[in-house]
Amino acid sequence: MWFSARHWEVDRELACDEAVLVRLDGPHRARYGRVILGVAQLLSLCRPVPGVEGAVIGRRFLRRRIVMIARYRRVSRRSTWLAAGVWLLLIPVGLTDAVALNARQNVRR
Repeated sequence: MWFSARHWEVDRELACDEAVLVRLDGPHRARYGRVILGVAQLLSLCRPVPGVEGAVIGRRFLRRRIVMIARYRRVSRRSTWLAAGVWLLLIPVGLTDAVALNARQNVRR
């Protein structure tokens, strides 16, 4: 349970970063990264604050966030539509086998 909660926190922070980066242009993205580093530095100097620990889960995670911010590139609409199309094609294929497997099990009984 602890493991899942920790991953949920990490995913939540990365999703928040993504939501912010989508709305910012280049110079503001760099400033956002510096603000995160400043917050991490301030939090490292004081007692842990409940509810804020997700922002700085450790050096490796902080480094991962900063690298993601530095390398951020917006996803094009074309890529989004292509990914959605692939999912729409894969869903029926995945569900078809489940239905066939279920039908075979019912026949055996």
